[in-house]
Amino acid sequence: MARPDLYDLLLRQIPKERIHMNTKVASFEQDSEQVTIRCVDGSLHQGDILVGADGAHSAIRQQLFTNLRKDGALPPSDDVPLPFNCVCLVGQTEVLDPEEYPGLKLEHSQFYFVVGDDDYSVRT
Repeated sequence: MARPDLYDLLLRQIPKERIHMNTKVASFEQDSEQVTIRCVDGSLHQGDILVGADGAHSAIRQQLFTNLRKDGALPPSDDVPLPFNCVCLVGQTEVLDPEEYPGLKLEHSQFYFVVGDDDYSVRT
Protein backbone atom coordinates (compact mmCIF):
# COMPACT_ATOMS: atom_id res chain seq x y z
CA MET A 1 0.00 0.00 0.00
CA ALA A 2 1.40 3.40 -0.92
CA ARG A 3 2.05 5.68 2.05
CA PRO A 4 -0.33 8.46 0.88
CA ASP A 5 -3.12 5.86 0.55
CA LEU A 6 -2.45 4.64 4.09
CA TYR A 7 -2.53 8.20 5.42
CA ASP A 8 -5.83 8.87 3.62
CA LEU A 9 -7.33 5.66 5.01
CA LEU A 10 -6.25 6.48 8.56
CA LEU A 11 -7.49 10.08 8.33
CA ARG A 12 -10.90 8.91 7.07
CA GLN A 13 -11.37 6.17 9.68
CA ILE A 14 -9.90 7.63 12.88
CA PRO A 15 -11.67 10.45 14.75
CA LYS A 16 -9.77 13.69 14.29
CA GLU A 17 -9.39 14.22 18.04
CA ARG A 18 -7.45 10.92 18.24
CA ILE A 19 -4.82 11.96 15.68
CA HIS A 20 -1.87 13.99 16.94
CA MET A 21 -0.04 15.70 14.11
CA ASN A 22 3.25 17.57 14.47
CA THR A 23 3.84 15.93 17.85
CA LYS A 24 7.17 14.26 18.51
CA VAL A 25 6.87 11.05 20.51
CA ALA A 26 9.65 10.54 23.05
CA SER A 27 8.61 7.08 24.29
CA PHE A 28 5.72 4.70 24.74
CA GLU A 29 4.61 2.05 27.21
CA GLN A 30 2.25 -0.79 26.44
CA ASP A 31 0.41 -3.16 28.76
CA SER A 32 -2.40 -5.64 28.20
CA GLU A 33 -5.01 -2.87 28.25
CA GLN A 34 -3.60 0.19 26.46
CA VAL A 35 -0.63 2.05 25.08
CA THR A 36 0.59 5.34 26.55
CA ILE A 37 2.80 7.73 24.65
CA ARG A 38 4.92 10.45 26.20
CA CYS A 39 5.64 13.37 23.89
CA VAL A 40 8.70 15.60 23.91
CA ASP A 41 6.52 18.44 25.24
CA GLY A 42 5.70 16.29 28.31
CA SER A 43 2.12 15.48 27.34
CA LEU A 44 0.75 11.95 27.76
CA HIS A 45 -1.82 10.29 25.50
CA GLN A 46 -3.46 6.91 25.91
CA GLY A 47 -5.20 4.66 23.44
CA ASP A 48 -5.76 1.14 22.22
CA ILE A 49 -3.54 1.27 19.13
CA LEU A 50 -0.42 3.26 18.38
CA VAL A 51 0.31 3.86 14.72
CA GLY A 52 3.76 5.29 14.09
CA ALA A 53 3.48 6.69 10.57
CA ASP A 54 6.55 8.87 10.76
CA GLY A 55 9.10 6.85 8.82
CA ALA A 56 11.57 4.04 9.27
CA HIS A 57 13.79 6.03 11.65
CA SER A 58 10.94 6.98 13.98
CA ALA A 59 11.25 6.97 17.76
CA ILE A 60 8.35 4.52 17.94
CA ARG A 61 10.05 2.02 15.63
CA GLN A 62 13.37 2.35 17.42
CA GLN A 63 11.84 1.76 20.85
CA LEU A 64 9.65 -1.09 19.58
CA PHE A 65 12.66 -2.84 18.06
CA THR A 66 14.68 -2.29 21.25
CA ASN A 67 11.89 -3.85 23.34
CA LEU A 68 11.44 -6.77 20.94
CA ARG A 69 15.21 -7.38 20.80
CA LYS A 70 15.40 -7.37 24.64
CA ASP A 71 12.55 -9.89 24.81
CA GLY A 72 14.10 -12.07 22.09
CA ALA A 73 11.05 -11.51 19.90
CA LEU A 74 12.57 -9.46 17.07
CA PRO A 75 12.66 -11.56 13.88
CA PRO A 76 16.21 -11.93 12.50
CA SER A 77 15.07 -10.43 9.19
CA ASP A 78 14.19 -7.19 11.03
CA ASP A 79 17.43 -7.10 13.02
CA VAL A 80 19.54 -5.80 10.15
CA PRO A 81 20.31 -2.27 8.97
CA LEU A 82 17.76 -0.77 6.63
CA PRO A 83 18.52 -1.81 3.04
CA PHE A 84 18.66 1.71 1.66
CA ASN A 85 20.66 4.82 2.23
CA CYS A 86 20.00 8.00 0.37
CA VAL A 87 21.52 11.44 0.43
CA CYS A 88 19.72 14.15 -1.45
CA LEU A 89 21.48 17.42 -2.06
CA VAL A 90 19.36 20.25 -3.38
CA GLY A 91 20.54 23.74 -4.09
CA GLN A 92 18.89 26.96 -5.02
CA THR A 93 20.08 30.35 -6.07
CA GLU A 94 19.01 33.93 -6.17
CA VAL A 95 17.43 35.20 -9.39
CA LEU A 96 20.02 34.95 -12.15
CA ASP A 97 20.59 37.51 -14.87
CA PRO A 98 19.74 36.01 -18.31
CA GLU A 99 22.41 38.24 -19.87
CA GLU A 100 25.05 36.66 -17.67
CA TYR A 101 23.55 33.15 -18.01
CA PRO A 102 22.22 32.91 -21.61
CA GLY A 103 20.96 29.38 -21.03
CA LEU A 104 18.06 30.95 -19.12
CA LYS A 105 16.77 32.45 -22.38
CA LEU A 106 16.41 29.07 -24.07
CA GLU A 107 12.96 27.66 -24.78
CA HIS A 108 13.77 24.33 -23.12
CA SER A 109 15.50 23.88 -19.79
CA GLN A 110 18.90 22.25 -19.48
CA PHE A 111 20.62 20.39 -16.71
CA TYR A 112 24.22 19.58 -15.98
CA PHE A 113 25.82 17.13 -13.64
CA VAL A 114 29.34 16.63 -12.41
CA VAL A 115 30.79 13.26 -11.57
CA GLY A 116 33.89 13.36 -9.41
CA ASP A 117 36.59 10.72 -9.21
CA ASP A 118 36.49 9.99 -5.49
CA ASP A 119 34.84 6.91 -3.97
CA TYR A 120 31.73 8.85 -2.95
CA SER A 121 30.63 9.77 -6.45
CA VAL A 122 27.38 8.52 -7.88
CA ARG A 123 27.86 7.07 -11.31
CA THR A 124 24.94 6.36 -13.57
